Amino acid sequence: MNSKKISVILPVYNAGTFLTPCIDSVLAQDFKDFELLICDDSSTDESYEKLLIYAENNPTLIRLFRNEENQGLFKSLNFLLKQCESPLIKLWSQDDVMMENCLTAVCSFHLKHPYITMSYHRVDFIDNYGNKTINDKADSTPEIIDLQTYCTISAKWGCMPGNIANVTLVKKYVDKVNGFDTDHKVSGDFDMWTRLVYLAPIGRIDQPLIYLRRHDGQLSNQLSSIYFRIKEDLPIFEQLIANSAPEEKERLHKFFKQKILVNFFNETIYLMKRKQFKLAWLAQLELFKKNRAIFIISRWIQLRIYISLGIRESYYKRLI
Repeated sequence: MNSKKISVILPVYNAGTFLTPCIDSVLAQDFKDFELLICDDSSTDESYEKLLIYAENNPTLIRLFRNEENQGLFKSLNFLLKQCESPLIKLWSQDDVMMENCLTAVCSFHLKHPYITMSYHRVDFIDNYGNKTINDKADSTPEIIDLQTYCTISAKWGCMPGNIANVTLVKKYVDKVNGFDTDHKVSGDFDMWTRLVYLAPIGRIDQPLIYLRRHDGQLSNQLSSIYFRIKEDLPIFEQLIANSAPEEKERLHKFFKQKILVNFFNETIYLMKRKQFKLAWLAQLELFKKNRAIFIISRWIQLRIYISLGIRESYYKRLI
């Protein structure tokens, strides 16, 4: 029986040069009561060979698995979730770097709040070359987030953690929702957090605990992911609005029509600029199912005018 207090799970696919600082940062944690579970998703570069060396050098800490065929992110995550016996599961990403106190802070937070289903924390940033940037953006989100607070905030701003690398899951609740929905290609995380908050509140740790790497190769930067995110996010937004507080519904529905749909439409224009006409058209069809094309396009033109005048925030303030 595994007696570790927390499991760190890491799906890997063609990680390249970022893999070494990623794993090194986990092994350097000041909290030692953890295990690192890694699943190589049939990498075609040297990732698996690097992982074998790490596993051989750290047999008591690392458990290494490999998919014979590429399964994708959410299937690999689900496989790793099933291998965990620790009560807490820290999700990890091959691009990013943990601060030394990350696992200590996460475990302390969950000890303080044993009733939450998951937590997420703030992040700072790192680029391709290791240059670090402090993220000092103001955020008034409370430490404990109940269902209606989650619905209200997420309906306006989208997926609250923003990534998987700053999330820690409570295993007993993950088991209840059967992990990630593998029908999702991009928004499986947003869907998962939304299902978890229906069981119990989630928590937010108000301190940066990792360096999130920004680079062009990320899944979120791939053009096809724009289409899938629009398609998969839309029903989640509608669910959030439906389950928000009665006094919030009308305002959030207006926000959805005049901000969310318009911003998504702007992303389809970006696809067109990149000559991804089929993806752009498919994404626009999804949007036009939610509201008339003439309404979305006219609001998009209005937003572009506000942006050209340097008063973009004035457009959004009218909606909040």
